[in-house]
Amino acid sequence: MASTEGDPIKFFDLDGQHRPYSPMTCFVLNYKQLSYRTEWIPFADVAKTMKQNHVLPTMETEPFYTVPAIIDNSNVQSGREPMIVCDSLAIARYLDETYPDHPIYIPLGRELVELHMQEIVALRRAFIHICVAHTSRLLEDRHKEAFITTRTKYFGVHPDDLFAPDRQEATWKAVYDGLGRLSDYIESLETYRPGAAFPFGGDAPCYADFALCAALIWFQKCSPEGAWEKIKDLNGEKWERLRKNCEPYSQVL
Repeated sequence: MASTEGDPIKFFDLDGQHRPYSPMTCFVLNYKQLSYRTEWIPFADVAKTMKQNHVLPTMETEPFYTVPAIIDNSNVQSGREPMIVCDSLAIARYLDETYPDHPIYIPLGRELVELHMQEIVALRRAFIHICVAHTSRLLEDRHKEAFITTRTKYFGVHPDDLFAPDRQEATWKAVYDGLGRLSDYIESLETYRPGAAFPFGGDAPCYADFALCAALIWFQKCSPEGAWEKIKDLNGEKWERLRKNCEPYSQVL
């Protein structure tokens, strides 16, 4: 839907291509046809902006504060406080409970969502060294400095070292193995249909489809040139098919 100053939902997103999680929330907002406006946050300003808007930290270690987050002001006119929600999974659950049209999370049930997410998180772990190493090359000035500082503390090494030449063969093997395991998991589901638009949801997307697509987009945008081409058509072309079918829900307003 078109965004205006009067939109009840404010969506906090990273300014740039390095958006590992916020596309999930963007997909859900658009799929549910909710009116919202986006506040773009430069990387180095995430913590400051979250604190200013009373958003809670999502991590126990640095960088502590992450995006996405939303502030829903839909109840303010009735005298209630704005609803502040952070973490993409919590946001999806909240939006389904508050705006039940076009459900994306609730129909699956918590247990099934958690099972699907375990598999998707495992794939993210396979992607992470490539994506973090390349993200440091996409940023500039204080944003690059902040990224390198926080990620060096988190990983214990400089981001560039995560995908150093002597680690690349093993890292690529982890990526191919991770995609293969996820493909096998998807094909083991009773709901799976070969060639379906969405690997988890079939004809219509569910939250797991959006979570997986966000991971794939992260890899596409934050990996070296040619990396996406190496994987997009693997495993029966599931990954490129999903990415294309999520495009109608990808425009950030």
